[in-house]
Amino acid sequence: MQHKRIKLLLVLLPIFILTNCTVKNLEANIRQIKFNDIKFVEDYNHIKKRLKLSDNTKLQNLFLTLNNDYYITLLQYELIDFDKINDKYKIYHISLIKKGNKYEIYTSEGNLCLQYDQLIDAKKFFHIIENIDITKIINDNSSLYYDIYATGKYDIDATHSDKIYIIEKNEVRKADYKADIEGYYIDVTDDKSAYRRRYFFGKTLEE
Repeated sequence: MQHKRIKLLLVLLPIFILTNCTVKNLEANIRQIKFNDIKFVEDYNHIKKRLKLSDNTKLQNLFLTLNNDYYITLLQYELIDFDKINDKYKIYHISLIKKGNKYEIYTSEGNLCLQYDQLIDAKKFFHIIENIDITKIINDNSSLYYDIYATGKYDIDATHSDKIYIIEKNEVRKADYKADIEGYYIDVTDDKSAYRRRYFFGKTLEE
């Protein structure tokens, strides 16, 4: 499963023309923690301040793995910000390193980011994800682990997905009409590939 994550990440990254890559570590108050106990917004604000990110920073390619007790075992994502001074996009590849309580951050630059305007604002995403009651999304903990993935992109067609749900005001409900749904989403699967669901949040035409 780890191999698939890395492969997918490498498929998406060539959208950028990379010019350099640096690495840094940021101290964070991270430990073994359950999904609904982690302070996503607080951690993002800390990272935003330390990296001097703008309010227009976008999020893409979030991978999060939970065990069947809802403890986070993997967390990584990318932040994209536009540097107006140098006329370049800065891409921050962020991974949670539980040893030493750190976020490891690789930085690269690109002249082009075709999907930038389609991505969700990072601040908005973390506010939404922090308020999700994970037990309402993963209510069958018979698997060893569950993967949560978010492209960060706005989806205008939900008809190709098998099981569609809507997250609305921290509540989760099954969608009645797939053709009437669009917005940002997260996908949830398990280690048996038997648990596949898509959860939309933000704007939906069904509302």
